Amino acid sequence: MPSFFRGDRRRKSVIAAAVAVAAAAVALFPQVSAGAATATPDPSGEAPPASGWWQSSFVDEFDGTAINKSAWGVYDNHDPRNPHGPKYASNVSVHDGMATLRTTKVNGVWAGSGICSAKMTTGTYGKYMVRARFMSGLGVKAVALLWPSGNHWPPEVDFMEYDARDAHHKSLLLTNHFRPLNSMQQAFVSGDYTQWHTFGVAWTPTYLRFFLDGKTTAIMKGHVPTAQMWLGLQTAIGGQVKPDATTPAKVDLDVDWVAYYSAPADAGWTP
Repeated sequence: MPSFFRGDRRRKSVIAAAVAVAAAAVALFPQVSAGAATATPDPSGEAPPASGWWQSSFVDEFDGTAINKSAWGVYDNHDPRNPHGPKYASNVSVHDGMATLRTTKVNGVWAGSGICSAKMTTGTYGKYMVRARFMSGLGVKAVALLWPSGNHWPPEVDFMEYDARDAHHKSLLLTNHFRPLNSMQQAFVSGDYTQWHTFGVAWTPTYLRFFLDGKTTAIMKGHVPTAQMWLGLQTAIGGQVKPDATTPAKVDLDVDWVAYYSAPADAGWTP
């Protein structure tokens, strides 16, 4: 699983996205957040939507008191030499109906966090949604991405990513990495991402459709991944810009829920 962002390699060849702007193994387990007794109201005020044409395969609303480790792997790599900082399992928590992936100093060193849903979301084609908000903070970045099973990179699809230079998180970066030399299709969407939003991507045999709060923001064709991938969430330190005196002591990525919808077994393809 990745312990840093490939996105910092973007100095190499970039291929413009066709943009339509309108605004580690597979195993199935029951979806219940660890420690859950009763359901908690969605803190963001929005629940996961109905699956529609897609088949609902995994939903976690983080209603418990700890990460459900039968569904999630939690990153715990303490190597301070990583230019994006170490990742600590202690920076991941579940509380008040949401998961928090924190970036803060641990033993005097800035450290991020991450969780991997390879056990629940590994597959080819699907619809992936994350309801999240990200606190302001210079030098801190976050991503929701699809990562190839077996770490045979690329492909990689980033459907929620923030640059560490963007302290107030006003620009959403969408990227499809598709060649070993890191050729990319990209799009940027402005907004206030310190507030709750629903981020998603629909991955089909012919296109990647990115959407924000139910509205399509980009469609990328021609280099659609065909390898199995899974969904992961990470926070990290910037490669070019580090936290400074203006950065809060704790910068949180709050996640209300995650939903994964697979294609029906008899898909022929539509959606």
